[in-house]
Amino acid sequence: MPISTQTLRMIRGAAIAWLLCVSTGCGGGPAPTQASTIPEPARVQIGDLDVQASTAPLHALPAAVLRRYGIAASDRGVLLLVTVRRAERSVPAQVSAFVTDLRGERRPLPMRAVQVEGYQDHLGVVEVAPPETLRFDVRIVIDGQPPARLQFSRDFAR
Repeated sequence: MPISTQTLRMIRGAAIAWLLCVSTGCGGGPAPTQASTIPEPARVQIGDLDVQASTAPLHALPAAVLRRYGIAASDRGVLLLVTVRRAERSVPAQVSAFVTDLRGERRPLPMRAVQVEGYQDHLGVVEVAPPETLRFDVRIVIDGQPPARLQFSRDFAR
């Protein structure tokens, strides 16, 4: 199994564990009254390309993932991971992103490309102060194709 797929599964698994913890009140605060939903990666198809964007709180990620991507641990950081694939192979792309909070404050989210065992992923880290909802606006540019956008929102609880 390619490392990039493993990494995505670890991020999703960590996000699921974090959301289950939040929904059962294991953080010491009151449990939410409604069941939490587990966010699926946001996706867009660009011809035969599959673009996915996943988010996960940094504190919920295994230390090996943080090291692999060169990210410092943080209680308030959230990882945005964007992958561009064609038949499980990385496709070179330029990825940029902005985040907007509920107050309408829009700010750039610096993204960087990282090479991990032959795969190119794009990642950025944004600080959040839960509870918070962020809208992500991701722009993907691939040589020879018009730019594509991927927009989605995520809620971050305590």
